[in-house]
Amino acid sequence: LLYGYYSPPGCRWSEPFSRPAKLLAGRLGFFGAKGEEGYPATLSLLRLPRALAVDVEAQLLYVSDATNHIIRVIDLRSPKEDGGSRISTVAGVMEESGTILDDPDKLHLNKPFGLALDKSRGYLYVADEGNHVVLLLTLSGGSYGDSGGSNTTNSTITIGAASVVAGTPGVAGEATGFSALLSSPNGLTLDSDRNLLYIADNGNSRLCVVDLETGYLSSIDISIDSPVGLAIDTEANLLYASDYTSHVVLKVDLA
Repeated sequence: LLYGYYSPPGCRWSEPFSRPAKLLAGRLGFFGAKGEEGYPATLSLLRLPRALAVDVEAQLLYVSDATNHIIRVIDLRSPKEDGGSRISTVAGVMEESGTILDDPDKLHLNKPFGLALDKSRGYLYVADEGNHVVLLLTLSGGSYGDSGGSNTTNSTITIGAASVVAGTPGVAGEATGFSALLSSPNGLTLDSDRNLLYIADNGNSRLCVVDLETGYLSSIDISIDSPVGLAIDTEANLLYASDYTSHVVLKVDLA
């Protein structure tokens, strides 16, 4: 499918601070669902891409293509003479929403949002906003060893396994502990040294942290209205959170 918009006279794509900006994936001004495995990224179509996570060593960029209900991966190593960077679907079924429970052979997502990559363990964490859960995807293939997963495969990365880290698929709620409930989780950030995953639990107006060793989820005791983006400074033990509807960015001391 192909959609477009009309650009009024005088509108142009600017380059901030006069730095060159190159289109990596998608088509400027168009959205839709296009781009099978290994497809040229600049010929693909995305629909409301949200979060990014980059594997610098492997030169792979993960994209949450939200309303196509998929996670895509762009191979940044693709040579220019071969058409440039290639894009593939690494998780989800394009234009088909669902939950992790729907089909044992195909991983379904519903408006994936935040991403966090644990390169050392080969894990990708996904905030599956429409299903009110955070998922852990075990990556294999490419730089992560031999492929052998059964969910979604491309020439670079395979999903070897998928599991729920927090929440219950399709159930919105507010609860902590080992049986935690979330509501429309947005941003994620990972403290890989302490094995802690922070979640912007947007629908519940709270920030949460999951101890990935035990699976226990706790709420962080601060006042926030609509948390979306998260970033962490592990050395200073500081968490930064954007509060979308309050038009502010908060700094949280985790010590």
